[in-house]
Amino acid sequence: MMKKWISIIGLILIGLILVVAGGGYIWFQHTIKKSLPQTSGEVVLSGLKEDVEIIRDTYGVPHIYAKNEPDLYFALGYAMAQDRLWQMEFYRRLGHGQLSEVLGEELVEVDRFFRMISAAGLNKKIPDDLYLNGQYHTGWTDRREVEKNREASLFLKPKLSSKEDR
Repeated sequence: MMKKWISIIGLILIGLILVVAGGGYIWFQHTIKKSLPQTSGEVVLSGLKEDVEIIRDTYGVPHIYAKNEPDLYFALGYAMAQDRLWQMEFYRRLGHGQLSEVLGEELVEVDRFFRMISAAGLNKKIPDDLYLNGQYHTGWTDRREVEKNREASLFLKPKLSSKEDR
């Protein structure tokens, strides 16, 4: 009788482990799929003047076809932010001395160093004419606006930027 109860409890525990593992797997797959950028279909963006086509080859490299240069750079910024938003946000925070806000107290000294560089004027702003009318920056900023409404898969969430952040 005791062996029967032990085997029943063992089967129930195995069943519970399988249900929890299956649920965890489904949740993980959903989270990963949700965090990946949209690379097919159509996206409507307000910053474009004409239609732009971004085609990714089998290696994921974007090929951008635009009818004018500002739209080309806008699409380039958007595509780059799709692939590298986390890295771009990391470097933006590094340059502004804001890494410890998201990565912890141990980076306060790094933040102080970068803020000191900023106060000394060593990280001067890039002139607007090098930004190609700001289209590249606007493209990746628009991508960041798309991301702000999605749940980030990593702990570093994008902060919307302004012209001063360039």
